[in-house]
Amino acid sequence: MLWRFPPPNYPATKTAGFTLLELVVVVLIISIIFSFALLSVGDRQPADLLENEARRLHAVLKLASDEAILKNQELALEVQPQQYRFLRYDNKRWEALEDDSILRSYTLPTGIQTTLILDGLVVDPYAAEDIDTEDVTDDELAEERPSPQVFFLSSGESSAFEVRVHSEYVPQQHYLISGSIDGRLRLNPAETRP
Repeated sequence: MLWRFPPPNYPATKTAGFTLLELVVVVLIISIIFSFALLSVGDRQPADLLENEARRLHAVLKLASDEAILKNQELALEVQPQQYRFLRYDNKRWEALEDDSILRSYTLPTGIQTTLILDGLVVDPYAAEDIDTEDVTDDELAEERPSPQVFFLSSGESSAFEVRVHSEYVPQQHYLISGSIDGRLRLNPAETRP
């Protein structure tokens, strides 16, 4: 004999859920929070770009120093306000490293500039006496003749220098890359007070 139990008596319940108004309010709150997050991240973009370019230049300078030692060749850096490039000495003259994917000429993003400082003095990249720099771009000037400014020797030594990486969009901040004669490189963030 089968025992039959009576079906349980479930009380009639009201279906639970969210109303359309509740969903709209939640979506509105989430979108407001998201827009504030975007605004706070958006303000950092020029500062982040400046930091990335300074870190990139620092890493490339380290690589150039290491390559000079490993390949037993003399390398040099030529700095202009909107770009920089590396040169190699071939026992006769300095030649641009255009065949190297990392050490070839690099143009900085719009708004980012570099300033080279040697012996505490800012180097004017257009100071050559025999070049008329009026209406001449950085690229045209660089093509006329390489002028090495910072040297990375195969012995591991280098010129003592400082490169200031700064942005017109973030005038209160810049980065200073300094190299010593024993080949050590340092990257230091700095803030300029107005």
